[in-house]
Amino acid sequence: MKRWSCIALALLLCGTSALGSLSPALAESGESTVVNESVDMEAVPAEDAGDTGLVIEGMENTEPAQAAEEVPTEAAAPVEIAEPADAGVLAPDEGAEVLAAATGIQLSSSAITIGVKEVFTGLTVSAVPAGSPLPAVTWRTSNKKYVKVDAATGKITGVKKGSATVYAQMENGQEVACNVTVMKAPKKVSVSPSTMALSEGGMSGQLSVSLTKKTASGTLTYTSSNPAVATVDATGRVTSVSPGTATITVKAFNGKKGTCKVSVMAAPAALRFSSDNISIATGQKLSLNPTALAADGSVTEAAVTYAIASGNSGIISLDNITGEVTGLSKGAVVVSAVTHNGISSQATVTVSAAPAAIALNASSITVGVKEVYANLGAELTPPAGETSCATKITWTTSNKKVAKVDSTGKITGVKKGTCTITANTHNGKTAQCKVTVKKAPSKLTISPTKGSLSMGQSNQFKITLPKGTGGTVTFASSNPAVATIDANTGVVTAIAAGEATITATAFNGKKATARLEVKGVNVSLPESNENVDSNTTQYSPNMTNAEKLEYVIYRAQTQLGKPYIYGSGYTKDDNPPGFDCSGLVYWSFLRIGIKLKDSAYKQGYDSSLPKISITELKRGDVVCFDTVSDDDLSDHTGIYLGGGKFIHASSSGSTVIISTLASGYYNRTFSWGRRVLN
Repeated sequence: MKRWSCIALALLLCGTSALGSLSPALAESGESTVVNESVDMEAVPAEDAGDTGLVIEGMENTEPAQAAEEVPTEAAAPVEIAEPADAGVLAPDEGAEVLAAATGIQLSSSAITIGVKEVFTGLTVSAVPAGSPLPAVTWRTSNKKYVKVDAATGKITGVKKGSATVYAQMENGQEVACNVTVMKAPKKVSVSPSTMALSEGGMSGQLSVSLTKKTASGTLTYTSSNPAVATVDATGRVTSVSPGTATITVKAFNGKKGTCKVSVMAAPAALRFSSDNISIATGQKLSLNPTALAADGSVTEAAVTYAIASGNSGIISLDNITGEVTGLSKGAVVVSAVTHNGISSQATVTVSAAPAAIALNASSITVGVKEVYANLGAELTPPAGETSCATKITWTTSNKKVAKVDSTGKITGVKKGTCTITANTHNGKTAQCKVTVKKAPSKLTISPTKGSLSMGQSNQFKITLPKGTGGTVTFASSNPAVATIDANTGVVTAIAAGEATITATAFNGKKATARLEVKGVNVSLPESNENVDSNTTQYSPNMTNAEKLEYVIYRAQTQLGKPYIYGSGYTKDDNPPGFDCSGLVYWSFLRIGIKLKDSAYKQGYDSSLPKISITELKRGDVVCFDTVSDDDLSDHTGIYLGGGKFIHASSSGSTVIISTLASGYYNRTFSWGRRVLN
């Protein structure tokens, strides 16, 4: 500015002397300038003025004493100063934004908790509106006994346990407050989790910190021992960098520390769901939890986000962070999962109907201590109009000290007592079984220890256990070609002449044995000259069972001569091209609306149909044969016609034929009959 340049020049001319007075023109200018009026201006000697080469207008080169008397102040020539249009105010640069003055202030927090002797600098003040210049602020406390505050900086110090209010005040008296609670300094800092596994590539995890009960630290600092492996921010968020280990240390104001050991593994190179096709039911929840794999195939960590890649979003709800799926309606969608480093995978989620009911195959069982019982089964019923439903079941026990149950329904006896095992569907359907746990038996007694049966006869072996003991006992035959035995019930059936050893085995390995002799019999069956043809050519639902069986025989006989075709006959077609053995039986009974099993094995082992010996056979019974030397005693079937004859599709004869049971091959290989209608 020109004015200040002129004043500086005048001071320079005076050398070490001060100005005693200013010209009236300068004094009246209104300039805010500090002037020390107690110091007189001294006259400048002529020789001094000459040395400088400068002469101030109106001053003569005279002796100092005379100059002081002869030159009055008002005679001095005024200093000419050119003033700007608006004296004392600097005009802003053109286009510069002018900030509005603050109308108030606000604090970064309305309440804080700190420790005794803690110096806290985290409470800050800002102008309102935001961005306005911060006005001058002074700080005060409502009670120095508990909380001190630096009036200029706002630095807070906890004095002793208690509370006080800290105020920040503007010059106009407007103030804002923060409630400060002072607690004891912590004796211990606990960090959770204490260990953390991440994979490289920016995967992160959050730490939480707890202090000794009823203590506080207003400031916690987080540091990493190895930032090249993992970093941590001021909130406790840990982020992976590269493979290795690092220790995250959390420190309170008084130096107490807690740590978390971080292991950083190789980055994911692949992501795999448990299955490409995941099934749930409506209303069911399921966590997807895919497995992340490193480049070498080892399991690693990953942060995964989820989304519906394709399909109707109304079929499932999907938590994009946790991967939890809830079935909403029937259908299928494709779900995608993406790791923090961009590795992705997809799976199809199929939602099926929820079950309408659940039933167990036993309402009560007895098991032994330490027995593992795997025979408790559950059957689910689909809702009306559905042919299938979700199959997921959860199992619970009412008393784990008596019996435990795993996720598959397998029960383990723990100690003597009773409890209830419950099978639960996701939609609240339940079924229960009472479990009695007894001591394991020390021995078994089988009855009878010796026995004999004629071919085709059945009987039952019984087991007696010592008093107060229990558990599962299973039966086996040493020679199934001579006699078979039901593994669970002990019912034995004589098959052919010979001997067999029947062994009963308890779950804990205790055994008992019996000898069984099967005697051959001369079966008195009529020879082939007896008429076995059926004349019942029409079917009516109102027929008697005997009449229906006659119609079955009639329809089977109409197929005589048809070729043997493996896998043929399981159809509603009234005139199939051929049959295999069980196909002829299946097709013939389907004519009267009865749907039998679809294989010789299934027809022979269908326990819903009464088992018949050779001497008990009646017209219309299904006859079963063991024609192959294996454990399957029903590998060929036909329909008994009476008179020792039966009709069947013969693989050896290559057609549908009638054969005899009275003697020969089929008499020797006969196993049993099954009665469809009485």
